Amino acid sequence: MASNEVKNHKINDVVTEYVLPVAPPLPDATYTHKESLKWSGGESKFGPWRQYFGTYEKGWLLTYNTPFNLHNNTFGGRDSGNVLANIAFALQINVAEGNSGINSVGFLFSPPGAVGSPPDFVGGAQYHFFDGKLSLPTIPARFRITGAGSVQAVLQLKANATISPSDWAFVSDIDNTVKIQKSYESSPSTVLSWDANGNFSTIGQLRSTLADGTPPLQVTSKTKVVNLTSERVEILTTVNLPSAGPSQDGRIIIEDAGANSANLVIYKGGQRFRASVWASF
Repeated sequence: MASNEVKNHKINDVVTEYVLPVAPPLPDATYTHKESLKWSGGESKFGPWRQYFGTYEKGWLLTYNTPFNLHNNTFGGRDSGNVLANIAFALQINVAEGNSGINSVGFLFSPPGAVGSPPDFVGGAQYHFFDGKLSLPTIPARFRITGAGSVQAVLQLKANATISPSDWAFVSDIDNTVKIQKSYESSPSTVLSWDANGNFSTIGQLRSTLADGTPPLQVTSKTKVVNLTSERVEILTTVNLPSAGPSQDGRIIIEDAGANSANLVIYKGGQRFRASVWASF
C-alpha cells in the first residue's frame, strides 16, 4: 500500500442497525418473536450462524450449525453434516428473572453428527460462568468445565509455552477422583489425587513447617498404621500423666521423674504400667 493510501485510509463506521422487539416477561406462550438474525452463505459446507434475543431461558443466544426453537428451549437439526464442520456450537447469556441471581454465560460444544441431527450438548464440552444466587439458600459463584460422559474435565495451567515441567493439570476423572497431574499428555504423571471418600494420595512427602506448640496432624482412629515409624516419644511430668482408661490404651510415654531420671509408662487394658527407674548416663 502506497504512503498516500495509508494516510487516506479511514475506518468505516457505517453500520447496519437492528431494532430489537420489546419482550414481556418470559416465558410467554402468546408472545410472537420476530425473525432471528442469521448469517448465511456456504452452509452446504459450514452451516450458518444465528443470533437470538429475549428467548426462553436465554437473554441472548448465538448458535452455529443449529437453529433454536424459541418457545420450547430446544435446538433443531444440523444445517451441515460435512465432516469438516459438522459440530454444533452455542454461546448463551442467561439473565434470571426476578433478580434471583443464577445468571450465567455458557459455551456449549456438541460432538459431530449427521445433517439434520439435533446437537447433543450434554455429550460435548461445556464451559459455564455462574454468578451465584442472591437469595437464600445461597449458591456460590462458580466456574464449571463439563466434559462428555466418557471424557475427563481438565483445567490446565501452563506458565511457559515451551517448558514441560511448568505444565500442570487439575483433572476431574471419570473414576470419580480429582487429580493434579504433571505435564498433561497421553500418559500424564499423577502427582496428587483424592477420591469421593476423601482418600488422599501423593507420590511425594507430606511436609509441615508448623512451629512447636501445635500438632501438625490430628488423628481420631487408633488403628495401626503399617510401616509407620516415629523418632520421638511424648515426654510428660508425673503430675501430667493421663489417668488409666481404655481411651489411653496403646500409648507409650516417657515420664519425667526429675533429678536426671525417667520412667517408661505403658497403657494397656485400661491400666498403666511403669518401668522404672532409668538414670542418666
